[in-house]
Amino acid sequence: MYFTAFAADTAASETGDTASPDPIETADTARDPTDTADTAPAPVIDTAIPTDDTSDTGETTDTDPYLPVSCTDARFAIGLVINEILAEPAGMDPGHQWVEIFNRSGYDLDLSGWLVMTGETELDRAHTIPDGTFLPDGDYMVFGAAGAETQVALDGLWLGDGDTSDAIQIRDCMSTPVDTVIYGPDNADAWRDDLGEIATSVGPTPPVGRTIGRVPDGGDTQDSGVDFSALDTPTPGTSNQLPPLTCGGPDSGVVINEVYRGAGPAEAWVEILHTGELPIALEGWTVEIGRVEWSAAYAFAAGENLLPGGRIVVGSPSVPEVGYPSTLSIGGGTGGDIVRLVDCRGFASDSVIYGAENADGWPDDSGRSATSLAIALSREQSLSRLPDGRDSDLCAEDFELASATPGRANAKTTDTGDPSGSTSDTGGRAEPSGCSCETGRSAPALWMFVLLALLRRRR
Repeated sequence: MYFTAFAADTAASETGDTASPDPIETADTARDPTDTADTAPAPVIDTAIPTDDTSDTGETTDTDPYLPVSCTDARFAIGLVINEILAEPAGMDPGHQWVEIFNRSGYDLDLSGWLVMTGETELDRAHTIPDGTFLPDGDYMVFGAAGAETQVALDGLWLGDGDTSDAIQIRDCMSTPVDTVIYGPDNADAWRDDLGEIATSVGPTPPVGRTIGRVPDGGDTQDSGVDFSALDTPTPGTSNQLPPLTCGGPDSGVVINEVYRGAGPAEAWVEILHTGELPIALEGWTVEIGRVEWSAAYAFAAGENLLPGGRIVVGSPSVPEVGYPSTLSIGGGTGGDIVRLVDCRGFASDSVIYGAENADGWPDDSGRSATSLAIALSREQSLSRLPDGRDSDLCAEDFELASATPGRANAKTTDTGDPSGSTSDTGGRAEPSGCSCETGRSAPALWMFVLLALLRRRR
């Protein structure tokens, strides 16, 4: 999932004078599905920017507009919206549906205890947003039951497909409606809009494999038919107004960034990184493996996209970072082996050839028999581009054995036995083998010893 900052185009009042909208009188507002009305408001989470201008009660003052705003503060109400909906995934079960929420309020928001409401004829399904869910101003967040696009899991989330009229609503932690979207061919079920009136305009029926979303992002006229359009490409976690997708091509910038063999096919994976500038539609792309002969290891389905700077992992489902499960029979490089990425037109976007020799004559990205090979890949080792994303089209120059870092930037180290890719809390590279932490801590003492010796000599 990839985020794009968005400047709010509507400034919220810092005086706190904006009133919360009246609760929408839908058929189910007479009952509170989570009985939150009598509970205390959700606390402000620990990610708040430190300040000395808050009271002992933790309430935000008008001089501190950058602290996270809780749901009892009226300032959020003018700019938190449902921005995009995937209601009819292609060839997938309802567990892959999702809703994207966009924060254009001008304030960072704590969404702990908020509700995503859905239903067929009334909003009778309440899905509670987990505690500690924090949405900064200008950011997008994707809520869903499962699948690679979900950022926050809501168990059992179900969305109507819009064959008849359907609705989605978000409510704050006091169960006050904040935004409602009605979509389908008509409003046969008499859903009420944000103004509490029976909606006369509805958003389009979501096409199979595509989403409906606000264009422009966050645009809210209180009219779903005006605000929502069917999007050519799903854009979970980012703007609905991306540049046109491309299939790839020689200069796409999509590379195989890391190859991990593991103890066997059940543990192997490949990390793909987009170093280019244009969004890529991955439909029809394949990961291919060559040992003695070619085998198509994984083919991407319709609706799968990769944004610039994004990275994805294909392979063992036992690895948490894997978004595209597959069994990959990656070779060790005896006689020369290859892993390559082929775009939807059949162009080899990137190839990694490794081993002591290229006895099988595997082609490099130019289509000629490769003469520059990365080192052979032993069990439970990773071949990584160092630095991260480097591509000179010379495998011997670009790849080194390193610690496994699925879904994260590559780090140079001789410790190659950890498939989880864990690093120290300092956020960077693992210590090289043989480095002694004790030696590092004793350096100040050594300098003190030298200084004392020089002082004695001067006396």
